[in-house]
Amino acid sequence: MAKIDRSLWLIYLTLFVNVFDIVIHVVSGQTEFLRITSNILIVVTAILLIMRSGYTMLFALALSLYIGLNTLFIVMNGGIGLLGAFLIAITVFSGLWILRHKSMRQAGKQSSTSHQG
Repeated sequence: MAKIDRSLWLIYLTLFVNVFDIVIHVVSGQTEFLRITSNILIVVTAILLIMRSGYTMLFALALSLYIGLNTLFIVMNGGIGLLGAFLIAITVFSGLWILRHKSMRQAGKQSSTSHQG
């Protein structure tokens, strides 16, 4: 029986939050390029991460770009609304937790294989 990745629900949460953020921007007529681009980066890499955990470094890069693009947006616009800040916070914290969990899991695998040899 295959082990279930405990971080999978966080990946789905991150995916949902960013799709939701894109929909909110489009429906409200506020198609903010930097924000939507950052959301798309997270959506694509989260889907890749669901399909194969080997995309962890790509997800880490996307999360870094997400933080950078949203920071740039906030600086250029003098702030952000409460909902936007909440969605960004969820993405950043869940993304960091996903990366932490994946790196700890990888370290555990490397440790167990080094003890077997």
